[in-house]
Formats: sequence, structure tokens, C-alpha cells
Amino acid sequence: MASGASRNNYERVDSLLRVHLFGRFRLERGGEPIRLSTRKAELLLAYLVLNSGFHFRERIAALFWGDSSDQSARASLRNALAILRRQVDPDLLVTDRQTVELATDFPLSVDAVQFRSKARRFLESPSPDESRVPLDMYTDDLLVDFYEDWILVERREFRALYLDALLGLVQQMRSHAEYEDAKRFALLALHHDRANERAHQHLMFCHLAVGDRAAALRQFESCRTAMEEELGVDPSDATYKLYDWIQRAPSERRPVEASITNLPIPTTRFVGREQEMAAVKELLKSNRMVTLTGTGGTGKTRLAVQVGTDLLDSFEDGVWWIELGSLTDADMLPRTVAKALGVPEVPSQSTLDTLASFVRKRSLLLVLDNCEHLVDSCASLVSGLLSQPQNSTILATSRERLGVDGEQVWRVQGLSRPELDQTPRLEDLAEYESIRLFVDRAISVDSHFVLNELNARPVGRICAQLEGIPLAIELASAGVTALTPQQIADRLDDTFDLLAASRRGSPERHQTLEATIEWSHNLLADDERVLFRRLSIFAGGFTLAAAEAICSDTNLEQGSVARVLMQLIDKSLLEVQSHGDEKRYRLLEPIRQYSANRLAETNEGIWLRNRHLDYFRKLVEAPNPHLGFFLPDSDTDVWLPRLGADHANVRAAVQHILDQEEPSRSLADNGLVLTGNLHWFWLARGRFDDARSWLNRLLKISDRASPENRALGLLTAGYLACWQGDFTAGRPLLDEALALSQPLKDGHRVAFSLQGLGFAAMGEGDVTQSNSLFEKSLEEARHVGDKWLMAFGEHWLGVTLEYMGEYSKAASHFDKGEMFNTEVGGNRQGMAFTLFHHARIARIQGDYPSARSRLTEGMRLFKESGDLRGVGYSLAGFAVLAAAQDDPSRAATLFGATASIQDEVGSFLELPLKIEYDEHIAAVQNELGEEAFSAAHIEGATMRPDRAIEYALA
Repeated sequence: MASGASRNNYERVDSLLRVHLFGRFRLERGGEPIRLSTRKAELLLAYLVLNSGFHFRERIAALFWGDSSDQSARASLRNALAILRRQVDPDLLVTDRQTVELATDFPLSVDAVQFRSKARRFLESPSPDESRVPLDMYTDDLLVDFYEDWILVERREFRALYLDALLGLVQQMRSHAEYEDAKRFALLALHHDRANERAHQHLMFCHLAVGDRAAALRQFESCRTAMEEELGVDPSDATYKLYDWIQRAPSERRPVEASITNLPIPTTRFVGREQEMAAVKELLKSNRMVTLTGTGGTGKTRLAVQVGTDLLDSFEDGVWWIELGSLTDADMLPRTVAKALGVPEVPSQSTLDTLASFVRKRSLLLVLDNCEHLVDSCASLVSGLLSQPQNSTILATSRERLGVDGEQVWRVQGLSRPELDQTPRLEDLAEYESIRLFVDRAISVDSHFVLNELNARPVGRICAQLEGIPLAIELASAGVTALTPQQIADRLDDTFDLLAASRRGSPERHQTLEATIEWSHNLLADDERVLFRRLSIFAGGFTLAAAEAICSDTNLEQGSVARVLMQLIDKSLLEVQSHGDEKRYRLLEPIRQYSANRLAETNEGIWLRNRHLDYFRKLVEAPNPHLGFFLPDSDTDVWLPRLGADHANVRAAVQHILDQEEPSRSLADNGLVLTGNLHWFWLARGRFDDARSWLNRLLKISDRASPENRALGLLTAGYLACWQGDFTAGRPLLDEALALSQPLKDGHRVAFSLQGLGFAAMGEGDVTQSNSLFEKSLEEARHVGDKWLMAFGEHWLGVTLEYMGEYSKAASHFDKGEMFNTEVGGNRQGMAFTLFHHARIARIQGDYPSARSRLTEGMRLFKESGDLRGVGYSLAGFAVLAAAQDDPSRAATLFGATASIQDEVGSFLELPLKIEYDEHIAAVQNELGEEAFSAAHIEGATMRPDRAIEYALA
């Protein structure tokens, strides 16, 4: 048995194909070299082992034989594949007519692939242990005797990886005050790249740290010479700043504790944060203790490094960096700080007292990075160090404030970003820090990346959805090597899967977005974890009242929710926002996704969603709009912003119902009540598409709902279709609403259904039928004494009479409608539409000043109420008025602005208005000519609504 096992093992080792790519290409098996008959075959094998997976034959042929004809290139590829099978192994390759790949189970060892894997693993989880860094594997550059373009790219990447590993090791040794070892490896980096500025900076730091000022100055001169000769450039501002500081340092040899700094040297450019930088530096001038708090990944550490670097000249005894993320033993905290500062132990004196004595005599900035898991110990340390007057200052980063006397807290937010539904112009994108960061990091991985008209919108969406969190944006930008920005944006609903790629050189808790959030989650108490995961039920934010009502139970009492909520805020897992006269809270979207994953691991999801639905149904019902539509302005002003803030929660509640295969009657009723009562809100906000989609889907699954609630849903769905000009779709919905309301003896809904049907008939151009339906509706409204319906009934009758040319009768009905409108509290939108029709009559009768005056007042009311659809009506009125006044260029611009509104909210003009509108467009186009009309129309179409309103009123 033993000899058999040994023989099998020997055979396996003997069959192992070893590919050496560092230096010159070499191939061997069992210690015997294998020589391939052509260099192209060697190159092809090198390409396949460096790039695992399958490859299309056409791409390889073009890459290797691009200067030949297609037929010749394919023949050359077949010949090279045959050489590999014949001279290496028949089982080496798996091919078909289209693809080529290495057999996945073929015994293979590749020095470059092994080095790449080990180096990346070290950089992902760095440790000051050189045995973990595969430095000895990198014997020379990759394939030094080949000069193909793709080889040059691979060679640069491997050399960069090697240097990153070397400099990562140097940084770790510096942070542990192991300066001689740090110098040794920095010199090794310069042996391979004499113009590596980071290596020169490390050596300057290390020379000064051991008191050799002259060597530090000589190193700067070496840096300047190497960069000029190799690259033709000067050292960076950071290197010159370090040089200036060294020049001012005393010339005699100094002890370790008096050296300048051990700040990390950033590997990437610092982007944005100009205002935060200035604010934090100002705080440090007047406060001895400043803590940068914020959600994981927001860039607290990077900001602290940059602030410390900028303040080197402000502290005579330097800026000192203490990285605490890897420290797990709180008792070791004082010793860790003492070691970094080079403070020796004093017999019969505690380390903290020794440190306090040391710090008291000096002017230095002590930066404590990642304190959140050692909050109590860090608080004790800081209190001890700052217990007496001194010139030293402490800057800490933590996801939770330390809570010591005199502490000033600066909350680090995400970078500035566009709104999720905003489409900024390309030239405006540079003002957003998150966009600049994405572009900067994308270029670092793909030098051909350019922000342009095609990818601007998805890049903006990425930065908005990732809430401007720098870590998330950096991980997302790395994806441009394989995905387009649009593909990245489309996959952000699965944020953690998409952003799972690790960042080289980062601590483990910062390698992925999920890891950095999990670091915070693991520090939470039990009740904090319960509330944290339950808060993921909210979309877009919530109030304390909502959290108390929905998230409490026997495991988390309602009275405890406020306390635990504050604790989550302190630990930077929740954001607080002021909204009117109340506070609202929200989880940043990546954090909410993590929290939702934790909720999915429990059995709490269904009952939480049911509670969430019930709460927001009651919230929507609270203003009690008449028939889900009519609401006085005084109530609208209160409830419009309140429900606007919770629109995302309403959407989530509706989606919960739609996700059920067979929703219960209770769920169906709740859904129709929720959506039906938002008729007024959607009309005011112009949000028709989502609303119609929800209602149409709810109506398909609402067979079990009560007739009253189904009628409410049908009324809202029918009206919304008509508001968008989709009268054909709206009519059958309103017919069914009327049929359900009549047996219920509900005169209000009968009258409202008849009004809707009259609106649909008028929209389709049947003015006679619409007049008849409006008269029946008004009669029913009078019968039940409903002044809301009487106000709008009079208005609608006036509109039909206006379209029939009965202008004086129309005006009489408009006046009656305004009277009833005022009696029930007033509704701006109703008044604005009446003004629009008064203006139309005045224009037709040639009274242009009156027409303009009424259009202007109507536009003001539409804008005030936020009714984008009404703004579109007013723009159309101004456009036709300009055409009537022989100002075709202005008319064309206003027609363009109207078309832009129509694109957003849907076609909204009823047929009589549309006919008139189209006739004036044709006349203006004929008068201006195609080219001039098109230019003016485009100018209007590209105006934002506010700009279009200004133009119309000018």
C-alpha cells in the first residue's frame, strides 16, 4: 500500500507541467525542459495560463496574427494549437469550432499565477510578516524577451502588483515603528523602480524617524533626480512639503519619538471634501479632541490622513498615526500608542501615566483610527492624555463618538451626488464629488474610460444609489474593466454581490462593502440588532412614530424604540434629517440592503410588512380626502409634503401586496384603500405612470375586495388614465365604478363616476355626450348636497359649453364653480384650471391682455401646488397666445416646453384643445420654416420646468 501510494504521488508530481513566466519563458515536466518549436506557441500558452476561461478563436487570431488575413490568422492559430497538443500534452486543451481554453483539470503550475494569487491575498489582509509576501517568487519581470502589446500590459500589471506588495509591507512596518526593516524593503522597491515616489517618501520618513536628517535630505535629491531622468517630471507637492519640513528639523541625531510622522502614504488621489477639510482643521485649532464619525466606508480614515498631512507644519513634534482596527485586546491600547510614539516604559509607572507625561511636554497631533470597537478604552486613554493643559491635540475616527469631555464631533457624510431621479447635464456633473471620485478611480483601472453623454446618466445613478459612499463608489468603479456603467447601475439592487471584489491593501473589514457594514453590526447590542434589522422594512426614511408602531413587540417594547434608535444614530448606522417640523430617519441604501439580509434570516418579515402596510394605509386615510380626490388647500399644504416624504414607503407597501400569489381579501382591500385615497396626491405631484401601474395590477387581483373599495380603486384608475389623456382606457374603468356604486346607493360616487365619464367623452371629442353626463352628475351632486362635486360639476359644464362656443353661459358656470370651491375651503388646482379656460375664452375673443393676466395667475397657482400637468396646460395656453399675437418664434419655444412636460406626464389635452393646439403648431411651423421652428422647439424642449415657467411669464 505504501509503495503504491508513493508511486501514485510520484506520477502526479512527475506529470505536473511547470510554466515559468518570470524572466524568460521556460516549460518543464519532471525536471526535464520542454521546448516548443515556435515562439507563437509559447506566447499562446502564456496567454492561456494567465487568462483562465474560454476564449473565442477569432479574438485570439486577431490578437496574435492581426497583421495577416483572417484566413491566414485562423490557420496560424490551428498550427499553434497543434504544436501545444503534440509537444506538451494532447489533453492540455479543450477546443471547439469557436472557442479555446485550457483543460480545467490539467495538472499545471504557473509561477506568475501563483505569485498573483498570493500577493493579492497579502494585500487584502496585510500583516507585518514578510514570510506572507511571495517576494522571492518575483525573480524578474514577466516574459522579458517578448514585446507584444498585451505582454507589455501584463508586465506592467505584475510589476505594479509586486511593488504594491513591497510598499504594503513597508507601510505595515512603519506603522509598527520597525524603521530599519521598512527601509530595507523600500530600497528593494527602488531597485525595481528607481522613480517610485512612494518608496522615496517612505525612505525619507524612515531616515528622519531614526534621527538621520542628512540621509532624509539626500533621499529627496535622489527622488528628484530619478523622477526627472526616468519620467521627466518633478516630485509631487506632498514630497516637497515633506522635504521642507525636514529642512527645518534640527540637524543633530534625534530619538525616534521626535520624528515627524508615521502617517500612511495614500495610494490614490484625494478627491473632494474641500469644505470638510477646512471645517475639521478649524475645529482642531480650538479643540483638543475632535472625532470624525460616520457610517463605515464614508472615508473617515482617508479624511483624517489628509487632514493630518495638511497639518504637519502646525505641530512641532509631528503627526502620529495609531491604527486600532486590528487591535482586539483593549488592555494593549496604551502600549500600542507608546510603541508608535517610541515612548519607553518607566519602572513603577503605568503606561498611561508615562504617555501623559510624554504628550504633555510636546506639541503633536495624535490620530486614533478606528476606535469604535474600543470606545470605552479609547475614552479612558483620551481622558488621561488630556487631563492637564498641553499643546497636543487628538483626532479620532470612529463609527461612534467617544463621549469624553470637550469632544467635538464631525459627522462625515457621503460625497455630494445627484438625486436618484435627477438627470444633470454632462457639463454640470463635475460639481459632484462622487462623480469625480468614480471617474478618477475608473480611469485608474481603465485608462480609456471617459465620462460622456452615453454613460453620464448611469454614472449619476450609481453614485446616487450608493449614497455617495466612497468605498462603495470605488468598488463600483473597478467594475468598468468588465461592465459598462449602465450594466453596473442595472445590477445595484444586488449591491453586495456586485461590489464583492476586494480592494488590495485594505484591512479585511474594508475589503468589501458588506464587510465594513458587518464590522459595525457585530458591535451592536442585542436590542440594537433587533431594531436595526427591522428598520430595513422602511423605504426612503421614516418617523419615530412609524418605527414605534411597526417595529415594536414583546422583544422590543414600544417605549424602548426611541432609546435604541438614538443608539443606532450614535453608532452611525442611521441618518437624521429635518423635514418640516419633524425629524425623519433613514438607513443609507447599502446599509438598508445589509439590514434586509439580516431580516431575511429571521421569521419576522411577513408580520412586519403587514404592519407596515396597515400603518401607511391609515396614514393615507388620515387627511380623509373626499372620494380620494378633493382636499382643501389648507389640508393639502400639510399633507402633500408629509405623504411626499413617505411615497417610497407607500410604494413598498403596495409592492408587498403585489408580491403575494393569492392576496387575502384584507390585503386586497388595504391595497385599494391605500392607492384609491392617493388620487389627489398623484394629481398634485404628476406621478401618473407608477400610480396607474399599481392600480391596474391591484384591480386584477382584487376580486375578493369589497365593492366599495373596488369602486374606489376603479374611480382613481379611470381618472388617472384620463388625466394622462388615455381616455379610451379610462372609460371602461369608470363605467365599472358607476355600475358598482349605483347598487350601493352611494350618490357621491355615482356623481363622481358620471363626472369621470363626462371627462372621458369630452377628451374623445364627444362634447354633446359629455355635456349630458356632466348635467346628470351635477343633478346627483345637488341631490346629495355635495358642494365639492357641485364645484367641479359646474366647472366641467362650463368647459363643455366653452367648447360648444357658448362663452357667456360657460363663464356663468365657471363663476358658480368658483363660488362652491371657495365655500368648501378652496382648491388651487380647480381655480387654476378655471383661469386657464377664462384665458382661452378671452384669447378667442381678442382680449389678449386679459388672457395673459389669467394665464399668469393660473400658472402661479399650478406652480404653487406643484402640479406639473397643470403647468403643461398653462404653457400650451401661452404658446397659442404667442401664436395669436404673431410671435411665432416665442410660440415655437413654448410648444417645445409643452412637449417636454407631455413626455414626462403623458399626453394630457382633451381632443378639442389638442385640435386647436395642433393647428397653431402647423401654422407656426409653416411661418418660420422647418429649420427655425426646429431650433426654437428644441430650445424649449430642453428647458427645465422652472426655466420654462420663467420664460412663459417673461
